[in-house]
Amino acid sequence: MKLPQKYKTLLSNTGLLFIGTFGSKMISFIMLPFYTSWLSIEDFGTSDVINVYSTILVSIVSLCIAEAVFVIPTGRNKEDQRHFFSSSLFFAMFCTITLLVLYVVVALFKGESTASYVSNIGYITLLSATTIYMSIAQQFCKCINKIKVYAIAGLINTLCVALLGFVLIKTFGLLGYIMSLVIANVVALVYVFIRARLRTFVSLSAVSWQHLKEMLKYSIPLIPNSIIWLIVNYVNRPIMETSMGMAAIGLFSLANRFPTLITTVYNNFSNAWQISVLQEYGKDSYENFYNRICVTVFVGLCICVSIISIVIGPIIHLLFNENYYAAIVYIPFLCLSTPFVALSSIVGANFTATKQSKYFFYSSIWAAGSAVLCNSILIPILGLWGVCVSCIISFWVGTLVRILYARKIVRLKWGYIYISISLLTILTLFVPFNSFTLLIVLIEIVICYFLYKNKC
Repeated sequence: MKLPQKYKTLLSNTGLLFIGTFGSKMISFIMLPFYTSWLSIEDFGTSDVINVYSTILVSIVSLCIAEAVFVIPTGRNKEDQRHFFSSSLFFAMFCTITLLVLYVVVALFKGESTASYVSNIGYITLLSATTIYMSIAQQFCKCINKIKVYAIAGLINTLCVALLGFVLIKTFGLLGYIMSLVIANVVALVYVFIRARLRTFVSLSAVSWQHLKEMLKYSIPLIPNSIIWLIVNYVNRPIMETSMGMAAIGLFSLANRFPTLITTVYNNFSNAWQISVLQEYGKDSYENFYNRICVTVFVGLCICVSIISIVIGPIIHLLFNENYYAAIVYIPFLCLSTPFVALSSIVGANFTATKQSKYFFYSSIWAAGSAVLCNSILIPILGLWGVCVSCIISFWVGTLVRILYARKIVRLKWGYIYISISLLTILTLFVPFNSFTLLIVLIEIVICYFLYKNKC
């Protein structure tokens, strides 16, 4: 049976993004034993906090302009695209100035504060500035269909961090780690400009307030949504820092690398999925296409979670020193949130296609509220177990609400598939490694096959 072109396009884009991003994450994963041996568990936790605050700053200061650089110019003629890209780079210069002002203010008035944000403001500012430019350039590559360049840039970025790590991190510790991230951003940015010939899209005369305003009109409503999802993902850090200290954040940071690896691999598909949704939305076959993708991705990720619950113990003992062995029990439960993150992303692409960004905001409010409430209550009582439970609840709530809003656009079918597979996956986390666990994984695979074949 010949595969329809829309599926070929989706698979092709996914494959290109997978090669780049999965390669990047595999390099990062391979480097983890080195990072954890070069950095103390406290410094490892501090590096995680710096990345978290940098991510938050990028979203706020840049007004989420990178998201608009992908969506708004897509399908326009080259001259329009040149106006959009030049205007976005001009706006990035103002973002850099804003970051510098913030650095000066915090540096002058920090007093005796020992908060991680204050003491590391220089690292956070520098990393945020380079990330803004890199994000704009990469997202524009997707807009002009330079998917290969987008993917390879991520690979180059991570490879630079790894190679520089052997010199900088080993010698300068935490400072070396941050410098390797900044230098890698610059190197990858140069590659993107050269390989995608972005210079042809840059001109001072092409800077246009009208084009910038069109992008900001789309991106500004995304800011609350972005901040809210940052709260969902990162509100646990300051609570952990206050309740348990940097060592606990370091332990959590390692445990969280595994669900992050899964989510990053999925994001290759998500980027390709966004492109396909923009191309396919509005066609008669879209609802069936959408439901095929939802059920396949969700079940596939649930199977991954079940397998991780089996193999994670030997992996941690093989790769890391004994200071990190305590992370083993938390990893499968943190991974349990990844199928819901993926489903939420797939559903949310409908809001992008219809330019209904308000639904990102509405659904994220629910997720953020549950995250703040659960983390505030559970972390002081349960410690890292409270973090795990809060992650699962907040992502589950956000996904469910997003599905309900998306029903106004396209209906998600076969809900019982998601419920049955979720329960089976949760069961694998509570049983020891034996034939029963493998049987559950096999059942998940069989259910996926027959329901997909008969229903999708």
